[in-house]
Amino acid sequence: RVLLLTGPTGCGKSTTVELLCAELGLRLLRWSAPTPTLWHEHAYQGDLAAGYVSKKREFEEFLSRSTIMSQIPLGPSGSGGGGGKGLAFGKSVRAGGTVVLIDDLPATNGFQKHQELVDSLRRFCGSSRHPVVLCLSTIHKQDARDNQGYYQDRVVRSLELSTECKVCTFPAVTAPRIAKVLERASESENHYVDR
Repeated sequence: RVLLLTGPTGCGKSTTVELLCAELGLRLLRWSAPTPTLWHEHAYQGDLAAGYVSKKREFEEFLSRSTIMSQIPLGPSGSGGGGGKGLAFGKSVRAGGTVVLIDDLPATNGFQKHQELVDSLRRFCGSSRHPVVLCLSTIHKQDARDNQGYYQDRVVRSLELSTECKVCTFPAVTAPRIAKVLERASESENHYVDR
């Protein structure tokens, strides 16, 4: 019920999910991790902006809304479309199904906040009747004080150990790979390019 896609930024994880959902006629509920707001940036906005809401709280509200959406019947006569057992990836391919895409997790400050985030995610993945696709970009540690890479590694490891989770790693997009794909595409269209 959970598909974890990992790989470097820009390698096509989210785009692949979007294209597959469009091709299969599936509705996509999407969370995109917002750029972290530094507290001092918000503190000087005064009355110009809405009240500050932490990114972790925004994420938990998204999970809550997605859970509420999963309670709305998808099939005729309130059948829910999944027979009450929750949709598996294979069963949700029928038109009108829904996929929840979580495109990167919000940044957290401290182990306790990170653990709360992971617990929320784990509860959601266990209770959602829709398939959940979690896209995590590879994080390169900036310095010894950078905990986001460590926290994300913990999320990946804990989900990999879950029997309900499948992991797929996307390779980096490189110039030689792009050249090979373009070459194959041009050959299939009977257009040959001189090197």
